[in-house]
Amino acid sequence: MGKPLRVLIADDDPVVRLFLSDVLTKVFGFEAEEAATVAKAAEKTASGAFDLVLIDRNLADGTLEDYCRKAARGGCRDVPKLVISGEKPLNWDEASMTGCGVFGYLVKPCRIDELREMIGKKFPGSLK
Repeated sequence: MGKPLRVLIADDDPVVRLFLSDVLTKVFGFEAEEAATVAKAAEKTASGAFDLVLIDRNLADGTLEDYCRKAARGGCRDVPKLVISGEKPLNWDEASMTGCGVFGYLVKPCRIDELREMIGKKFPGSLK
């Protein structure tokens, strides 16, 4: 394992952000930052400092789709995104989400082993 992954957690629930931050930093050995809104997440990812974004499908000020549009305008369309949301919607369009960098979808509450598996597949060798 080389340099730890830098992960942005975008979720409007502070408990979810805390849980994911603890798992990412203490269990997986990553670096993590948090954002509670689409606007803040897009602002933070515009810096280009993140390897991965964990994002809820619906935040207080917008949706995953809104974030993807803002992220693309900010030049960070290619940052891989893993959606962690309350439920997988019936109208989930995998093809369009893949186009904005989404590589997976987990339903809350997700288990640590599910998160480990999804991240490990995308970033082999990144987990401690």
